[in-house]
Amino acid sequence: MDLKDILKTGTNLPVAENHFVKPPKLPYIVFIQDKEVRGVSKDNLIIDSDVSVELYESLIDKELEEKVRNVIIENILSVSNNDDEIEIIENTDYIEQEQMYMTTFDFNLVEKGGNQYGKKN
Repeated sequence: MDLKDILKTGTNLPVAENHFVKPPKLPYIVFIQDKEVRGVSKDNLIIDSDVSVELYESLIDKELEEKVRNVIIENILSVSNNDDEIEIIENTDYIEQEQMYMTTFDFNLVEKGGNQYGKKN
């Protein structure tokens, strides 16, 4: 699952994994994904990811926050192979030094990996 493409298409905002070399004009999104890959064979893998989506804005925009939340629910969590209930932890902080708000959306994503991690290039 390509989180960057899903977030970019769903929100029409600039998106980067981990950080931007040069941040674009606000608002924008940065996401961090920590993966654990496990399974009994390369053909039967489970990819368990802790994901943090960070929305940066100059002013709090509840409609934009709802749009990001809906993209996460409808296009990421509900289409993954996650049989657990959907849980997103949201938090908004003001970054005084940067004079911007950061709203984080933290969630767990479980996917069946097939053999994509066992393939040789």
